Amino acid sequence: MWGLTLSYARKLYISVAIPRVLYAIDIWCAPPYDDGQRQYGTIKITRQLATIQRLGALAITGGLHTSATDALDATAFLLPAVLLVDKWCHRAAMCLAMLPEKHPLYGTIRNKITGKIQKHKSPINNLLAAYRHDPRKIEKIPAVARDPMLQGVLPFAVSIAENREDSIREAENASEEVQVFTDSSAINGKVGAAAMLTRAGNPPHTLHFNLGPENEHTVHKVELVGILLRMHLISTERHGSTSVMDCLPLT
Repeated sequence: MWGLTLSYARKLYISVAIPRVLYAIDIWCAPPYDDGQRQYGTIKITRQLATIQRLGALAITGGLHTSATDALDATAFLLPAVLLVDKWCHRAAMCLAMLPEKHPLYGTIRNKITGKIQKHKSPINNLLAAYRHDPRKIEKIPAVARDPMLQGVLPFAVSIAENREDSIREAENASEEVQVFTDSSAINGKVGAAAMLTRAGNPPHTLHFNLGPENEHTVHKVELVGILLRMHLISTERHGSTSVMDCLPLT
């Protein structure tokens, strides 16, 4: 009967208003920055955005129209308009810097003179001039884990034993160099997971994790923890390319 509470008004402003106002801001607004001598960026638009955010802060806090903008932003836990624009533009610049080599814009982003153009700057020129990230020093994460042409073809084989004896026999006769065994369960009121990696000629490596009491955690959660444990064990192997057998318990 009293309308939105202050906390929900803030969430509504952050999740709906800000994304709509700042949509594609890296295209139509140059990020604010300075080179020690003069200030660059679309200062006029930034001031207009500050006016819009002031209205949002007033709606969130219920403050007076004569309240200082900085005080309203601090009370509503909102970034000042200048920092908000900088944050969104920096996010776009980082996305450009992380483009893979096969992306059409990779060559343009990596060009050293792209951020030094003085006239007729494009949005990419503004971003590179403002943040000066070196794409060669930023890790590239591939968009796909494997060849998309192999869609529908599993990169691994699945074998489900009918009973305990067949499972033991299959593990003993496996040709893989590395075998990982995991188990996750709830027992004696506790929920936990364990993983063990074995390689012929080397001592086994074991990891275990106790989530806590079963009234606070579920078996489904601990199954995910078991997956993380065995992935971590596999990642610690420093023997280069090798075959791995992942053995799960029968349920």
